Amino acid sequence: MTGLALMIFAGAVSAPSEADAFFAEFAAKRAGIVVLQADYLQQDISPDETLLSLGALIYAKPRRILFRKKDSGDTILVDGRVLYSYEPGLKQLEINDLGDARNTDIFFFGFDGDTELLRESYDVALFERDGDPRGKRGLRIRPKGLSPGEAPFQEINIYLRDDDYLPYLIHITHDAYTQTSIEMSNYAINKQPKSGQTQIEVAEGTKIIENNRVIAASAPAGMRLPEAILVQLPQAEKPGAAGASQRPRP
Repeated sequence: MTGLALMIFAGAVSAPSEADAFFAEFAAKRAGIVVLQADYLQQDISPDETLLSLGALIYAKPRRILFRKKDSGDTILVDGRVLYSYEPGLKQLEINDLGDARNTDIFFFGFDGDTELLRESYDVALFERDGDPRGKRGLRIRPKGLSPGEAPFQEINIYLRDDDYLPYLIHITHDAYTQTSIEMSNYAINKQPKSGQTQIEVAEGTKIIENNRVIAASAPAGMRLPEAILVQLPQAEKPGAAGASQRPRP
């Protein structure tokens, strides 16, 4: 049986009261995350071929997420409602305003704590499956109120770790023929990012196109986009402070 066949969509799980309780718990687990980093293995599957690529991602509040492939340096960065697509091999950076919140919320889901806007724009259902020790719960996301031709994808399944509800696998069905699978590993939570790590460092001579208009035919050396964000990590509790939890040493 396939992984999808193993999913158990129980009526009790999808009941509004239990769904609301789950999303409240989901948000609570996200509350203390200011920045996270992870590695990923991406498979782009089509009838003709399956392409594999390794990459690294970084998510930082208030709303920035970056996916960078390690071999090519190709980078997708979403900052608020602006999408940056950088291809060093082509020496081209495209910047596009995504506009509608539904186009941006989907990039952050699984890392963000706010699910209300996403649930307004998409059908979000809980599911359970057996057989993976990393986690049994997941989220199925489908476009709402869009025809198949308008929707950017048919379905996204996000598989969540039991302990913190961070995704360990994201599976995207684009259409009847193409799929993308992204497997996450090596999470680092609230680790201060290095200088420029949340930005795109644009190679000298790169053409920059914003909303289909060329704004720079040849970028200067050392250019980074978008503007840097200041990550404010939560202050660690002092040993022995009132209310501080005492953890046993490993």
